[in-house]
Amino acid sequence: MKHLLTDKPLRLGIFLFSLLVMTTGKLPAVETAPGTSSPPVTLQADLSPQKATIGDRMTYTLTLTRSPEVAIKLPEPPHSINGLTLIENRKKKPERFGEKIIEKGIYIYRVDRTGTVTFPAVEGTYLSDGKEKTVATRALTLTVHSLLPGDMKDIHEIKSLEPAGFYLPVPFYISAALLLLVLLGIVFRRRRKKRAARTFIEPPRSPREEAEEALKELAAMGLIEKGEFRKHCFLLSEILRRYIERRFRFPAVEQTSEEIRRRLPSLKTGETVK
Repeated sequence: MKHLLTDKPLRLGIFLFSLLVMTTGKLPAVETAPGTSSPPVTLQADLSPQKATIGDRMTYTLTLTRSPEVAIKLPEPPHSINGLTLIENRKKKPERFGEKIIEKGIYIYRVDRTGTVTFPAVEGTYLSDGKEKTVATRALTLTVHSLLPGDMKDIHEIKSLEPAGFYLPVPFYISAALLLLVLLGIVFRRRRKKRAARTFIEPPRSPREEAEEALKELAAMGLIEKGEFRKHCFLLSEILRRYIERRFRFPAVEQTSEEIRRRLPSLKTGETVK
């Protein structure tokens, strides 16, 4: 060892190697031996979580890593798997990392039954050196646990129905009573308004009373004493016509004296009319 440290060429080589590591921050690249290069395509499947219960959602992810010169389509897992229901799937845009291109497909399933659910292997084919090759994932398993307690083998029987009875809370009765009082108040108020709006209508007078009152007013006018005989006769004729019209119900006011005189014998007056 002491001889090696005193060898000048060796010490110079060690110094230059250390200087190269300090300036570049990494070791010199070492060529990969033939037959040990990374494959041009890899396909990996991941499952999260690997344990679930009924109704849970789990995510199945496919990751495809390939060289840029290799053409391969990202395969898809089966959409129908016993015990699972596919509810969402999406693919991410391809991204480049160094000399590789990475594509990802994400599939979300809903768990529908207990037991062990198996995800079969997913395969994809591509061309390399003029030959068709296959890349595949490994099969994955999902363990679904029951929500029932450990000592419970089945659900309990449903209890029989019990009559609920008819029950109304006290606030309901109070509210109903208040509503009834309000309605009664509205009805009473409307009736009072209708009564107040009614006007007193004097009962109609008989034809005889109306004629007697008109004759008294005519006498009080004193037309005979004033020598206004024509006017007195005209008003007296009007009183008589109105009396006959109301008493016997025919339009005497609109008829002439001759028409009224011919009609009088046919009127049922109970006495002889002249």
